[in-house]
Amino acid sequence: MTGTLRTALVAALVVVIVAGAAVAYCAVTDTPLPWQSAETPTRFLLIAGSPDDTGAVIAQVIVIVDTAEQTLTAIAPDTPATIPGTSYSELKDALPFGGGAAVARTYAEVSGAPVLPYITIRPGGLVRAVDGLATIRVTLPAGMDVFDGDRLYSFPAGPRTVSGVEFAAVVKGRPYLTSRQQKQLDDSLAEALACVAAGWPGGMQAAVESGEIDTGLTAESLGVLKGELARFAR
Repeated sequence: MTGTLRTALVAALVVVIVAGAAVAYCAVTDTPLPWQSAETPTRFLLIAGSPDDTGAVIAQVIVIVDTAEQTLTAIAPDTPATIPGTSYSELKDALPFGGGAAVARTYAEVSGAPVLPYITIRPGGLVRAVDGLATIRVTLPAGMDVFDGDRLYSFPAGPRTVSGVEFAAVVKGRPYLTSRQQKQLDDSLAEALACVAAGWPGGMQAAVESGEIDTGLTAESLGVLKGELARFAR
């Protein structure tokens, strides 16, 4: 082994050891990791990942939550966007190429706004949480017939309490609505998703630890935001 190669390997080993020690220290002291946000944000993206007709998990619901202004702003998942290195051209398609962080970066590029922190709810967690709460309501602007690959759902227009699989079916049927109806559905889904996050059984940090939620926010921030989100609960 040459001296240069030996030096490089030793240097790499030192980096690994230091990084591991840093992670361990942060875990023991509850100090945020460098890629985590130490401050609780007043604006963040709340994202629901759910399968499309092909089975690909995409960002089916995207919401800007502003706790200072107490507003929810639904972002159309089919907002035109460039996904680097791919032929995809809509914001929702950023999710498979980097998770919530990719959606946040892509939205920032589209809007010209700063990159927002994010909370991404994964498909299994979404279904479990909606079922666990059993109180999530969505207002459908029109009747919908949606086949999710296993069964056909027929939803009449109007408000309804949905199960987890029904929520997933509703978002899958969004592309077949008119533009106006899509906007109405987006607004209703934004409110529903805020209710899911606010009432998450066991809390959002537990969902992060189980892999049902992905975020760069700390446990402390998630606890604060859970309370803030409760203001939007209907």
